[in-house]
Amino acid sequence: SIRPLVEFQPMATTIRAMRALAHGDPALSPLLLASIWGIGIAAVIVPFAVRGYRSAAESGP
Repeated sequence: SIRPLVEFQPMATTIRAMRALAHGDPALSPLLLASIWGIGIAAVIVPFAVRGYRSAAESGP
């Protein structure tokens, strides 16, 4: 079954956090997981974006 894989992905944790906030349920755990996903994704993507930007800036128009 792919259920564990589906439950542990960025959109599922974000949706769980939004649902908990909307219903007034405890939201600390879902918010932390969503934040960790966001920080992790940014940690992977930002270095590539910075490298690409620097490369484009150095090559000029």
